[in-house]
Amino acid sequence: MRSVSQSASALPSNLPKADLVGQLQASVQYAGDAASARDRVETMDEANTITRLVADLSAEFQGQLPYEAKMLAYYGRQLELGLVAGRPSMLAQSANALQSAWTRLQPAMERRGQVDEAKRFTDIVVQLAGARRPADYVAPTRAVLSEADRIEKALGQRP
Repeated sequence: MRSVSQSASALPSNLPKADLVGQLQASVQYAGDAASARDRVETMDEANTITRLVADLSAEFQGQLPYEAKMLAYYGRQLELGLVAGRPSMLAQSANALQSAWTRLQPAMERRGQVDEAKRFTDIVVQLAGARRPADYVAPTRAVLSEADRIEKALGQRP
C-alpha cells in the first residue's frame, strides 16, 4: 500500500482528466484504510477501483494494448468481488459489462489471427450470460481471470 500510495501522490498535476487523478488518490487512501481495518471485501473493491482508474488514465496515452483488454481482468475481479460479497446485482452488472467489452475487443483478436483464443473467451461470456445463481458464476469467473491475462499478453505483443 505504501508503494501504491507513493506512486499515486507522485503523479504529475497536469495529467489529462484531473478528476480521475483525484479519484485515484482517494481510492488509494480508502484501500489503505480498508486493509488496515482488515476489511477484505472493501479492500478488494477499492483495489479493483484503482485498477479501473489507472486503465482510464492510461487510455489517454494510446498504448499498444486496447483499453477493453485491460478491462476484461477488471470485470473478472468485479465478478469475483460479487461472489465474495454475495451481491447478485454486481454479478449481473459485471457480466454485462464484460460482455460489452468483449464485443468491442473480439474483432481485434480475430483480425490478429487469434481465433481460437477469441472462441475460448466467447464461450466463457456465453456461460456468464446463462448464469442464474451465484454458483453458476464461479467457474466462468475463474476462466475469465485466466483468459484475460492470456489475452493481455497476446495483444501486448506485436502482430
